[in-house]
Amino acid sequence: METRDKPLRVLCRGWVEAGFGVRLMGRLHVEASACVVQSRAGELALTLFDSYAHAGAAFCPPAPEGARITLYSNHPAGNMEPTQDDFQNLAGLPEGTGLVIVCGSRCVRWEGGRRAGDGQERA
Repeated sequence: METRDKPLRVLCRGWVEAGFGVRLMGRLHVEASACVVQSRAGELALTLFDSYAHAGAAFCPPAPEGARITLYSNHPAGNMEPTQDDFQNLAGLPEGTGLVIVCGSRCVRWEGGRRAGDGQERA
C-alpha cells in the first residue's frame, strides 16, 4: 500500500456533526482518518491522512480558542470500535478532541475514554 508524504487539506465554511463522516468517507474503501477543526464562526479546516501515519501537530491545523476538534476514522471492514491506531491518533491531538468511527453509511461517536499508545486510559 502506498502512502503520501503530505496530508490533504481543505478549507470551507458550514457547521458539521458526526454525520459529516459519512459524506466525507462513505465510499472510501481504505482506512483513513481526518482531523476537523471548526471555529466558533463555523469555519472548518479539514486534514485527511493515512491512519497509520500517526497524528501530531502536522496533521491538525492550529485550533483557535473555543474551536471544536473531531477525529473521523474510516473503518471499511465494519468494526465500529476504535483501533490502536485510532487511540494513538487521538492521543496525538489536543485534549477534548472527539472521535467518530465511520463505515459506509454508518457513523458512530466514540464515547469511551482517550487511550495512549500503550492502551491505558490517559489522565
